[in-house]
Amino acid sequence: MIDRGLQAGLQPTFFLRVGVAIRVGGTSPSLVNELLQNTTSAVVEVTECNAIMSIVYIISAARPDDLPLLPSIELAAAKLLIGHAPESVLGETTSQDDLRRAQRQGLLWVALANNVPVGFAHVDVIEPSSAHLKEIDVHPQHGRRGLGTRLVLNVCAWAAMAGYQTVTLTTFRDVEWNMPFYARLGFREIPADQLSEVLLSILRDETRRGLDPARRVAMERLCLLPVGAMHL
Repeated sequence: MIDRGLQAGLQPTFFLRVGVAIRVGGTSPSLVNELLQNTTSAVVEVTECNAIMSIVYIISAARPDDLPLLPSIELAAAKLLIGHAPESVLGETTSQDDLRRAQRQGLLWVALANNVPVGFAHVDVIEPSSAHLKEIDVHPQHGRRGLGTRLVLNVCAWAAMAGYQTVTLTTFRDVEWNMPFYARLGFREIPADQLSEVLLSILRDETRRGLDPARRVAMERLCLLPVGAMHL
């Protein structure tokens, strides 16, 4: 995963409205997403107060019409990693086939600004007990509004309710909005001798594509139910 666009932009004044999550055991990812969308926990709204304009940010499951707009977000966010990753990697985007598959399976979320995508989180279920955060991007023009944090926490809440034990990811060790950012959200580095074969293969593929393995790290966060969650 290349973590792009989680830190740029000016700090606005905003208000958050966050609902209470529910516990759903033994259900499919798409059903959990459907339940989330029908509770206040599915939506996090950030209203930017500005004398000129008002922007309402919403985190929600991706819609089919959102998908063609996501590659441009990836490319814009990638510019923040110039000097950290090779140009070939910074020019990569998630294929529309992969996005459509993730959207149908309930593994893709978007950050909407007045109903237009400005960020997204893409999850892949690569192991029975883990949900892997494959890609997360926020357009730099909408950075520093908490959207990256809200996307990550939305994924973690979904994973817990879907019955997964951990959320995993790979990221840069030494980029402030990468490993330190995830550590603040409760992720920990996975020791080399505890890496699964699947995560090792992801790290090897990153090396093959030109990323410096000494700067890459795999992390995980235990799936904990939110305080006040109901058990169904």
